[in-house]
Amino acid sequence: MKHFFLFLITQVLKTNIDFYANDSYLANKKVNRLVKAGMPEHASEILKELLKRTTKEDVIEDFKFKLANIYMLMYDRTNYYLEKAKELYKDVINDNPQGIYTKDAKIYMDEILMRQGFLSPSVVSNKYQDNESMQQKALLQELMNDKNDKKYELVFKAEKVYNKISTDIVKRFGYQSISEIYDEINIDLIRDYLSKGKCVELNQVLQTSRNETLVKLVEDETIKYAFFECLVEYPFERAYNQMKDTFNKTRDGNIYLFLEKMAFNLGLIDEALDFSAKVEMVDDKKVLANEFLYRYQILKQKDNDIALEKFFSYTSMNLNFIKVNENNPLIIDFYHDYYFELLKKGDKTLSADILNRLYNKQKEVRAFVYSPFIEIELAKVFKESNNKQKAIDTFLEALKNSRRIKPNDEVEIYYNILNLYDSMGNKNKKDEYLLKCKEVKGSVDSMYKKMCDEM
Repeated sequence: MKHFFLFLITQVLKTNIDFYANDSYLANKKVNRLVKAGMPEHASEILKELLKRTTKEDVIEDFKFKLANIYMLMYDRTNYYLEKAKELYKDVINDNPQGIYTKDAKIYMDEILMRQGFLSPSVVSNKYQDNESMQQKALLQELMNDKNDKKYELVFKAEKVYNKISTDIVKRFGYQSISEIYDEINIDLIRDYLSKGKCVELNQVLQTSRNETLVKLVEDETIKYAFFECLVEYPFERAYNQMKDTFNKTRDGNIYLFLEKMAFNLGLIDEALDFSAKVEMVDDKKVLANEFLYRYQILKQKDNDIALEKFFSYTSMNLNFIKVNENNPLIIDFYHDYYFELLKKGDKTLSADILNRLYNKQKEVRAFVYSPFIEIELAKVFKESNNKQKAIDTFLEALKNSRRIKPNDEVEIYYNILNLYDSMGNKNKKDEYLLKCKEVKGSVDSMYKKMCDEM
């Protein structure tokens, strides 16, 4: 409808162009109305057509100056309209050096040269010390130069000063407000931080960013996911709420997964669980695999045995998800809990496999969270399969991997080792570990200690 309306206006103007050509007063009046109505492009069309038809020098000067001014209003953040305006201002200056528009045309020429980088803002500011409009333009150009040069510290230090620039001047530079310029600066700064992995610094910028900035960031496909990763690592509630509102009805499972992680890291466990349900609803297998351990983490935090049992049943139907998550640090806790669930279900084969994976993962990352328990359990598996030396080696690893082994665990390990050596006919080693077992102090109600002492 809007385009049709503009088309009608264009046709009316073309039809009546001869009428305006014969009356410069009416033409100027119409041009002014169109500019005021926010339609400078139509005003420029009238003036271009009138310039083709008029022969009066004073009228030509008037139309050229007015058209140049309109081109300045039509600035699109490129050189296109600045160059068109520059040529017209030159004509006004050269064709009539003493004309009524010459002085203003020279001022606007300096503005254009400053905006194109041929004059510095400081030169313009010094030249037009009594011209408030040019002072503000020089100040705004200083901001634009620092923005383009990525001098972010200077830009933010002077923000209060820049906020005093009038809206009309800001619009002349192609923006609706100073806030819009600062949105771009924030986004440029955030892009810079994202490219360098500086999530802490990014978080500090976001704390004071407008909601409009956050929306622009999440709508930018080139940085959206990197941005989300930083928000997950260093979340804050305002950004989380903005993301939640923005993507309330998305069908992108990855977005729900990011929101799930953010909610969890903010301690919003129930909301995290809601987003987990939305991930499942989208039913994207790749996303579900990536979400697998985060769902486990949420349910573990909820401390709901029934919910965890259901999750482990879900695991048994999607064993490939474990493989996908082998390098996720959460896998260690998952292996531990899943092992006990499998033991409870009586699945010896899979429980032994999971136990072995847990043992290997702890060694790989050198994080012996569940030692000596894991080594003791695994050693018993080797013992049951009659792999005696492997069982002994694994029991010994339990001692090495545990930072502060408890006396009860220590005597259990020694007792098992001495029995293994006894079954292998190695009396010396048996006696060595029997002595070690007897020397352990501080055990409490340990049947292994009692049996050692009685031997």
